[in-house]
Amino acid sequence: MLTPGSTLNLAAPCLPHGISEEFFFWPIVAFRQVTLRTDDGEEVDAVWVVYKREERAIAVVGAAERLVAVDPSPETDDPDWIDSAFVITDEDGFVLRANPGASCLWQRNIARVRV
Repeated sequence: MLTPGSTLNLAAPCLPHGISEEFFFWPIVAFRQVTLRTDDGEEVDAVWVVYKREERAIAVVGAAERLVAVDPSPETDDPDWIDSAFVITDEDGFVLRANPGASCLWQRNIARVRV
């Protein structure tokens, strides 16, 4: 089980341009289990994790063994990145695609929809 201070090491996931997988080796300072829904109405367990080293933090959302969102500046209102192959957004938040396409279709979450 993940706890603050532990690390989560994933095998080189696809990340938005300019973000290095190095942060996966930083300490975890926050962790929360969440439930997301798919576009066909199913519920899926997901995790929201914040990694931090010194003054830099990065938050991610993972679901069904996939990285679906990355926020390189969770302390600001700047939009995070979502992998649109796996997730769409609506007024209720993130919605996972029941039939995802190829990964690495990162786009800014300009609607600023949250988990």
